[in-house]
Amino acid sequence: MARSIVSIPEKFGGAPHVEGTDLTIAEVQAYWSQPGIYAAQIRERFPELSEAELGAAVTWAEPKDPKHHFIAERSEPSRQRFTICGEAGDWSVLIETLDEDGAVFSSKDYWEATLEDALRYFQEDGLENLAWTDAETGLSVDLATLIDAK
Repeated sequence: MARSIVSIPEKFGGAPHVEGTDLTIAEVQAYWSQPGIYAAQIRERFPELSEAELGAAVTWAEPKDPKHHFIAERSEPSRQRFTICGEAGDWSVLIETLDEDGAVFSSKDYWEATLEDALRYFQEDGLENLAWTDAETGLSVDLATLIDAK
């Protein structure tokens, strides 16, 4: 099982690294970005990392806060939480099914270029009437008005 990429303030000054190692993501990415370095060389240089860990390290990017973040929930027929976040050209959709304690036991995620395309997942499932809330302010929001405001 692949280890996670983590940031711990007390280790490497909080720089992201592969959990349980002394390898920072910056170190792996710096080696990988050198001219003439191929998969065989990076595997040889970092034998303690699995293929999955190497892949995660070389493709890792600093997370950014989305410009927009909206949430909605429903309780019937099953309890679900819905999240749409992003900005023009980069929207993510997260659909989580929750157990009776509120813990996530299954989820699906999608990426779309437009908010209109992101909302299509809810329309296809008959969920176009969800009550959306801005996650930052807690205020209700009509996502259709954001589409119309383009």
